Parts: sequence; C-alpha cells; structure tokens
Amino acid sequence: MSERALELATALEAELLAQFDKLEETMQRPEFASFPVDERIEIDRKHSEISGLLTQADFMKYQISRL
Repeated sequence: MSERALELATALEAELLAQFDKLEETMQRPEFASFPVDERIEIDRKHSEISGLLTQADFMKYQISRL
C-alpha cells in the first residue's frame, strides 16, 4: 500500500514540477514584463502556490517512505 502511495506522490510531484517549470520559463521571457498586470500577478500567484505544493509533496513522500 505504501509503495502505491509513494508512486502516486511521485507522479503528483512530477506533474507539479512540470507546471512549475513552465511558469518559470514564462516568467524568464523578456516580454513577460509587458504582460498585463493582472496576468503577471496570476502567473506569480500560481508559481508561489505550486512551489508550496511541491514542498508539501516532498514532505508527503518523506512521510510515506517512513511507513
């Protein structure tokens, strides 16, 4: 059971990391500064949210591995 939970947590982490990397890429583009303010704020909010979720996913994997 804990093996399956660890697989799922790893898959979740991989998906979050892909989304995080995509946002990072967008934020690094030179034209990002000219995006509408609302769009930049939304991208930054999502980036921060996913960063927190990655931390939680990492902690979940740690907890599961201890079972």
